[in-house]
Amino acid sequence: MDKRLIYFFYSLIQAILFFLFLIFSRTRRSHFASIRSRMGFFIFPKMRRPIWIHAVSVGEVLSVKRLISRIRQEFPDEPIVLSTITPTGQQVVRSPDYQTDALLFFPFDIGFCVNRFLNCVNPRMIVIAETEIWPHFLRACRLRNIPVLWVNGRISDQSYPRYLWIRGLLKRVLNRYTVIGMQTDVDRQRVIALGADPKKVLVMGNFKYDMPFLPVTLDPKLSAILSASDPLWIAASTMPSEEMMILDAYRKLIVRHPSLRLLIAPRHPERFDEVLSLIKKSGFSFARRSNLQGACQVILLDSLGELAATFSFARVVFVGGSLVPCGGHNILEPAFFSKPILFGPHMENFLEISERFLREKAAIVVGSPEALISEMDRVLSEKALASQLGENARKIVGENQGATEKTVSLIRVQMGGAPPGGE
Repeated sequence: MDKRLIYFFYSLIQAILFFLFLIFSRTRRSHFASIRSRMGFFIFPKMRRPIWIHAVSVGEVLSVKRLISRIRQEFPDEPIVLSTITPTGQQVVRSPDYQTDALLFFPFDIGFCVNRFLNCVNPRMIVIAETEIWPHFLRACRLRNIPVLWVNGRISDQSYPRYLWIRGLLKRVLNRYTVIGMQTDVDRQRVIALGADPKKVLVMGNFKYDMPFLPVTLDPKLSAILSASDPLWIAASTMPSEEMMILDAYRKLIVRHPSLRLLIAPRHPERFDEVLSLIKKSGFSFARRSNLQGACQVILLDSLGELAATFSFARVVFVGGSLVPCGGHNILEPAFFSKPILFGPHMENFLEISERFLREKAAIVVGSPEALISEMDRVLSEKALASQLGENARKIVGENQGATEKTVSLIRVQMGGAPPGGE
């Protein structure tokens, strides 16, 4: 098929999906404010050609935090721009810990939006974290001789078969990247099978192992309550349906562990009120993080950016998005704090990491709500088991760091001169 026709149909599909999102998405209201910016209508500060880093949402934003810090150290005179797609990602970046010169929403992958963006930002190079494949954006960058580095890349078990259906298009798109840095050798083999030039593809490890793990300082009142919570169970990044399973498990566990306190941290801020309603119906004494009044059984962490700091107080951590088919969430932060970790069977988004943790006896998988209760009871009852799980988890984190430094080395090479472009 003629490439112009391919891009026409791609643009048409993008437009249709956009309108469907505006009509049906539960999160559309939170995205309305970003639409104008994503179309290329925004005010951008004057600066020399920046290094542009793109991270989709909260997880990716947190994973590139150390990279931004290292770029600032290595190239102190170079401006740094960071873009996200989600509003929650933007909220995290507004923390003073992120040393960026500008914060943007990533453009819609439509020709005129992309070109307005690139005309305005005029980046020296672009570093895209994790799996972001935007045909119009990459084509425009290639035509302008802007190097684009895809780093921390992964091709999941779920997405790989779908990508194979369009590998004819993907081959052209993937080869517009200057360098492709994948997390594992499996990811490398998959992206090559999709058409990437093997000479451009490297195995660089996972940014998540290099996360700074330097959480914010908690409010003294919250710290005092968590310090007095012994034992404390943290249910992190929970998804719909999981909270009821967790509250039911908690009801049974406090029979054997009456001093057990539960902290629930929903993954998405727009669900805070929904989860609060579930906690109220459960009959437990409770408090919101935003309105702490004193001791209670269940705390709802209705804040952004504080979850990592709470892990140091936990006796055990359950990582959500895993008892339901949502792909799981990051287990490395509680691992850094040497905490015993439990997760469900759905860890597809962190498959390599979760398999390694299980293989090296650094975590426990629970296949059902009943298993969650029994394994929680075992970890709370057997201090030696909890300690060994935590030690093994921390060891894995220490042994797998380094992806950030490899990325900084790639950026250093590109700063020496961009490769020739072309269609």
